[in-house]
Amino acid sequence: GVHGLHLDFEIYEAIPPQQLQAARGFVVQLAQALKQLKPARTLSVFYPLGTETALYDAPTLAVAQHVVLQGYDAHWLAAPTAGPVAPLRGPEAATWEKTLTQLLALSVQRQRILFSFPLYGYEWPLKPLKPTEPGYGKPGGATSGKGVTVTFAPVASEVLPDVQTNAIHRVQQYGASHEPLSSSSYYQYTRADGQAFEGWFEDWWSVGRKTEFLQMERL
Repeated sequence: GVHGLHLDFEIYEAIPPQQLQAARGFVVQLAQALKQLKPARTLSVFYPLGTETALYDAPTLAVAQHVVLQGYDAHWLAAPTAGPVAPLRGPEAATWEKTLTQLLALSVQRQRILFSFPLYGYEWPLKPLKPTEPGYGKPGGATSGKGVTVTFAPVASEVLPDVQTNAIHRVQQYGASHEPLSSSSYYQYTRADGQAFEGWFEDWWSVGRKTEFLQMERL
């Protein structure tokens, strides 16, 4: 009952040339072997962002039926600043627009491109700012420590015991804002002891903006 295989290799550090060539050769051989099966099976690959070495080149990507783009983690748990996890556009090094440009430059046809979408977000503690300092109250503040993962809705503790913060409860308490450039949503609040927090997540509004982008780009 298996229709194909999906390869999810996520290697972000530099890859020695010999190993890189071997990995690409493996993907090509695997695609050929799957095609020869009766019935033939498909192959898709995951295209990670922010890597020191591009894992796939144009000839390797040409053998995959689909290329799944990493559409998330433009900001991460240990990021130096808070910000959108899956920005559509903006100054971040990894946005949906910039990633699409990379893949089109590798001759991947639009009908083979898929964007992966995060059903989670991150919340970070922020470094304190005085009301007179630049950036006070604005989104994208400098973080003072590692963030925590945020689900969109509440999840039972027996399912995700280490993730008990959710965007719905935060928004009910503190409200939400929508950032047009990144097409992402966020909230901000300050604890009784003065510690400020900022969380970014995806919701109905951000899904709508990104869906419009996919339709516009024929993806």
